[in-house]
Amino acid sequence: MTAKKLNYEPSPCGKRGPKHPRGQVRADILAAAHKIFVRYHYQEATVRKIAAEAGVDPGLINYYFGTKQRLFREAMALPADPARVIHDILSQQSADLGRQLSKLALEAWEQAATAGTLSALFSALVTDEETQRIFRNYFATEIVPVIKEFAGRDGALIAQVVGAYGAGLILLRYVVKMEPIASIKREDLMEILQPVLRALVATGVGTTLRHRA
Repeated sequence: MTAKKLNYEPSPCGKRGPKHPRGQVRADILAAAHKIFVRYHYQEATVRKIAAEAGVDPGLINYYFGTKQRLFREAMALPADPARVIHDILSQQSADLGRQLSKLALEAWEQAATAGTLSALFSALVTDEETQRIFRNYFATEIVPVIKEFAGRDGALIAQVVGAYGAGLILLRYVVKMEPIASIKREDLMEILQPVLRALVATGVGTTLRHRA
């Protein structure tokens, strides 16, 4: 019997893997990941569990997504690698911290709004206990440690205060679409947000950065 020859294609993660029907395996993995992340604690939602749910080899998850964090972001329609971007902004020790954070938030969530996923995601966060649980876990394990690196023991509180402020903005601008905040230009909104965000982080991250300077 002649062995079946596999065709290979480059992956988004820079690896090579077996060629499957276009987009189907990736979509199956995303659907399975969403179920597993809802069903289990973030740390308990292993790659093997997701692969078993999708009916694929665990290696294909690494092939298509690279990391568990990236898979989570895509499965839950999150913007790209917020922890890394926040770390980069804070590590610059910039006086323009408020503007950079507001730019990050607006650009990221506008991408999700354009893709049509933001309303559904926000609705799930408000109404679904399981979705709330996995976001709490993700926030605690991926975002808070980054803030704590710069703000010390108050990092969790500071991160939550800034997050609460951002959640209100997201709700009014992108979900409820309340005027005039829904239609104001992004640059104009950034000018309003900049001093507010700077004030929010001044007692924690800002103070720590000044001590390091």
